Amino acid sequence: MLAMCSCLGDAPRDNPLDPQSGRFAPVYGHVMSLFPPHRPLEGVQVAAPCFGILDSTDSSGAFSLLYLPPESVVVVTAGTAFAPCTLVVPPSGPSRNTAEFYLNALPVIFQASVTSAHEETWPSGSYEEWISLTARVDDPDGMGDLDSVWCTVGSDVVVLDQGSVPGNFSAILNETTRFPFNAEDFVGKEFLFQAMDGQGATSTPKTQLLVRVVWEVATLLSPTGLEEVGRTPLLQWVPPVPAYPSALRVIVVRIDSGVQTTAWESPLYPALTDSARVGTSLSVGTYYWALYTIDSFGNSGRSREAAFKVVP
Repeated sequence: MLAMCSCLGDAPRDNPLDPQSGRFAPVYGHVMSLFPPHRPLEGVQVAAPCFGILDSTDSSGAFSLLYLPPESVVVVTAGTAFAPCTLVVPPSGPSRNTAEFYLNALPVIFQASVTSAHEETWPSGSYEEWISLTARVDDPDGMGDLDSVWCTVGSDVVVLDQGSVPGNFSAILNETTRFPFNAEDFVGKEFLFQAMDGQGATSTPKTQLLVRVVWEVATLLSPTGLEEVGRTPLLQWVPPVPAYPSALRVIVVRIDSGVQTTAWESPLYPALTDSARVGTSLSVGTYYWALYTIDSFGNSGRSREAAFKVVP
């Protein structure tokens, strides 16, 4: 395009009353959305860059570029929400008055998050870790135009999967996607989220950081060791004391023939809380419980689990 512009030369255009004003041939047209019903796009810049002529579309998507020479002219659009588009308008003919642009709206990442999960497990000393990647994405051309969403951190590229809610995407970074895996290796690293539409245009990147891995977890005191309890047992623990703002959440899981289901999940408790009574009546059976430390960024650390039995 630059080579084409350079060969067009310059032309007098500052004074439309100049005797040579017949040399001017304006370009008129409209800018519309790519897909039917091709709605008009307002506020999109349209320019003939080689001649320094610029206009912005009105509410009907119309623009006019005046004082251009009556020869082939390169016209381009520019807008942060749309992929750029270029037209070569020929020297004469109806196209000087019907330069139509159909712009592809870029996908947008409205929200993205990167959080770590650290879970202490039995046997003593073992743990599991992973990093959760989430994004909320939209495409003004319709979600059917969205091709893919991914996250890049260093040399790792993780493709996010569409969730049950349209526009919600997520993925897990763990030993399956990167081996060996250590969540601490990613603390402070930039996670770059991007989306691409069906036309191959990409969104403006959205960058997030992993703040920390939560290692500070509670020590569970009671009930433990398959202790027999009533239907609303009192759970007691030694709370962690992290050096950053945090809260606690209890989860109670029921085990039936090896199948695990969440029986009760507590609200968030203040950091130094050391006990809580189960807020629902549990049926007879075997359960385990654990306690999560959650920081203000959503990173979590889970204590080792403890088991108990509810008896009649």
